[in-house]
Amino acid sequence: MCTSSGDYEYDRRRLEHLGNLVHLRYLGLEGILVKELPEAIGALKLLQTLDMKGGGYIVEVTLPSSISLLTRLICQRCDGWTRLLDGFILQKLASQEELQKDVHMLSFEFRRQFFKELGNLSHLRVLHVLGTGRLNESKQEELLKSLGNLQQLQHLDLYSLAIMDAPASMEWLCFRNISGICV
Repeated sequence: MCTSSGDYEYDRRRLEHLGNLVHLRYLGLEGILVKELPEAIGALKLLQTLDMKGGGYIVEVTLPSSISLLTRLICQRCDGWTRLLDGFILQKLASQEELQKDVHMLSFEFRRQFFKELGNLSHLRVLHVLGTGRLNESKQEELLKSLGNLQQLQHLDLYSLAIMDAPASMEWLCFRNISGICV
């Protein structure tokens, strides 16, 4: 686990060579003071867990596009201060079993794309999506269709979700083997 020194520049330099840790399986960056992770994170082909949750610092961190190269990633935990870039490709991360993301900063089109791509994560057991906001009909449709594809899903949290009219297609939630639902 990597903790912050309290100095932005020092913490950024500490992560410069992150891509050289090619055998790394777990990367915990709680409270690290950087504005963005280096693109070199994509070289961590064996990384299984990326934990950026609960650092206690209010610093927005941008995930680089190379994050989609981490095809062995099983668990990805990011809090509300971790920013996804528009164009983030979720479907390449198909081995994920646990995903926590905040989507409130994504544009309308990429938020809809994110909801659509969720359905490709067939191994997903735990899903926390923050900042979903008010869903219009097309985003609502994409989200519900994707959730219906997640046969392994056991725990679902949709924070800040505002569905205009709960559609009949939400009935599938009642018949699934989901131990916890928070909407």
